[in-house]
Amino acid sequence: MQFTAGGQGTAVFGPDGKIMVHGAYHPVGSQGAVFMAFQTVSLVTSQYFLAEIAKDMEVINRQLTDILDFLYGLLIVAQKLV
Repeated sequence: MQFTAGGQGTAVFGPDGKIMVHGAYHPVGSQGAVFMAFQTVSLVTSQYFLAEIAKDMEVINRQLTDILDFLYGLLIVAQKLV
């Protein structure tokens, strides 16, 4: 559907068959390249920080394992004393 104000779009119909809203699509031109560059940088940045978070979680996991091993050792010693 071509709009008089420019752009193309589609109509969204309600359950009664009447048009509820219109959605228009306008060409983006050079703005699309800027948007794609931003999305790419955003993706790379998020992957970097997710990798950093994963490394930190591994360190935390190792530290918790060490604590649990220590506490389990104390439990074994306490059971032998009883």
